[in-house]
Amino acid sequence: MTSDDESDLFGYSLYGGKPPSQKHSDTSRAAADRIKKRIGPLHAEIIKFLTANPRGATDEEMQDAIPMPANTQRPRRVELTQMGRVVDSSHRKLTESKREAVVWVLLEHLDPYLAKPMEREEETPPSTNAYYDKDGNLIHDCAVCGAKNAGHGFRVSLRKGMLGMWYCDEHKGEGDGIQQA
Repeated sequence: MTSDDESDLFGYSLYGGKPPSQKHSDTSRAAADRIKKRIGPLHAEIIKFLTANPRGATDEEMQDAIPMPANTQRPRRVELTQMGRVVDSSHRKLTESKREAVVWVLLEHLDPYLAKPMEREEETPPSTNAYYDKDGNLIHDCAVCGAKNAGHGFRVSLRKGMLGMWYCDEHKGEGDGIQQA
């Protein structure tokens, strides 16, 4: 684990804990040093905004609504994408300059069966008892007894947004006939 000033919101340190910069540019290196301690809170702002907007948003919409400058928001969204938290919804919207832009959504707001943002925020994809808590941790308790951190996941593909069904050791047979993760 890295020190607090080097780790991102989820305890995963991108870029070895040092935001990227242009090596030939003293201003770029200085900007990277300044942003290092703010990366986690900036990630949290984007996650909070996308949580409140389950149908997603373009980079431009996030920049306007949060508000956050483009040169700050876009790299943070890219990092969240690299971490698998934010995904391309497969939808596009026109920007103010009338160009198409990706609508980004939180992974948990992507309907894995239709590959589009879910209709209602409170809706959960079918066949799952897992969810992400407010800190971005995947919660996967046993579907039968509720035991915490059940270790047997069935029909799980986080990259596809499928959180699956989870069972403890005692109840893993309940998932028979379902492909295990």
